[in-house]
Amino acid sequence: MICKPKNYLYIFVSLILLSISAAAYTPQYADEARTVPLRWRGKTISVAVSSSFFKQNTNIKSDADLVEVIRKSFEAWESVADINFEIKRSERQAVSPAGKSGDGVSLITIAPTPENLLLFSGENSEAAAFTRIFFNRRGNIAEADIVLNPYAQFSTDGTIGTFDLQATLTHEIGHLLGLDHSTVSASTVFAHQGKNGTYSLPNFSYRTLSEDDITGIRDLYGAEPGNENCCGTLQGKIGVPKGVEAGEIELWLEEVDTGRTIAAFSPGPQGKFKLGGLSEGIYRVFAQSRKNDLASAGDLGLVEISKDQAAVLNENFVPQNKNFDFKFLGLNGQISDTVVPVNKANSYLIYFAGKNIENEDFEVGFNSPYLSIVQSSLRRHNYGDEYAVFSVALEVDPEAPNGDYSLYFRGKNGADDFIIGGISVDEMTNPWVHYSF
Repeated sequence: MICKPKNYLYIFVSLILLSISAAAYTPQYADEARTVPLRWRGKTISVAVSSSFFKQNTNIKSDADLVEVIRKSFEAWESVADINFEIKRSERQAVSPAGKSGDGVSLITIAPTPENLLLFSGENSEAAAFTRIFFNRRGNIAEADIVLNPYAQFSTDGTIGTFDLQATLTHEIGHLLGLDHSTVSASTVFAHQGKNGTYSLPNFSYRTLSEDDITGIRDLYGAEPGNENCCGTLQGKIGVPKGVEAGEIELWLEEVDTGRTIAAFSPGPQGKFKLGGLSEGIYRVFAQSRKNDLASAGDLGLVEISKDQAAVLNENFVPQNKNFDFKFLGLNGQISDTVVPVNKANSYLIYFAGKNIENEDFEVGFNSPYLSIVQSSLRRHNYGDEYAVFSVALEVDPEAPNGDYSLYFRGKNGADDFIIGGISVDEMTNPWVHYSF
């Protein structure tokens, strides 16, 4: 699993992003039919941290508390699932070479060895990290190695232009555990993570797991001991129009009461799916195409999840046609595809961009009583010809639950397009306040 940069150039911003091919929160699979998810067989996972992290080097800012950062990165996953890590130090420097089996040691390293550097040659030279997994046909993981790019710069204090070390490690540990990339913008294993300085903010949001991350890891390993509200399952089949591949459809769940985005996933090639790890509650299920930008999103109805029970959803997804593409969000004059963190009881001037949206009599909003858009504040900006860019005031209620919220763009014919989990109500302080309540 490799992270490599992707550039978006606008008048006010040029951002280098971690770019990884996107899937849903769903696990990585051992087979092409996506029936055998990757996971560790036992609940205790042994990981060795290379001494390269603790030797003096120019890659990690010297004031970083590496022991604490590594501990918190693993603890983020341990605290929400029935797993635990045994962490030890090792003098090993290089990851196992590609092949059918490794050396039996799951290693995290940043050493500039020839084997490690080879992973970051050519177009991957600016990648932040790489995770290589060894597994058998039953999907049992035998070894997982993480390499941080020895050419890249990391910090823990938000230094502009560096990757946040804790966010990067937490992301890669998600892959080590068997998770694929998510299309929920706020997910720690989201396909893109900005460097520090995106939106003129430190990139601390991705240190904290989203509900999507939590649902995914509980699906693989079960909930943490003592959790009395988890877990239930949603299963069924989604029908799609002729000429549309079911695996190209993305489904996501939003809490009915709060509007928070809980999980996103894709069905298998035949439209069948089984999603575990869900907390009890009532959810609304949405769908949209990941491939066709001119197909609208759809509301597939309500489901009720109960502990140790399987709810069933069998629905057809027949999207409307639309001629617009709702693409990016942003803050502080910058546009990106990474999450926009906000704080409760404040208002923010957020930006959004897309193609042909300037030709629509549109509405933007949330399926939540806690986040609202001030439509009268809408303003158009000139960022060039490729995308139309607008800003609008977002108000966050003082009682808004922490979590991730999906913003919709609704055209004049009622067709919707969503950026899934694009806004996160977060504890991380965002000083770019429009006004406070």
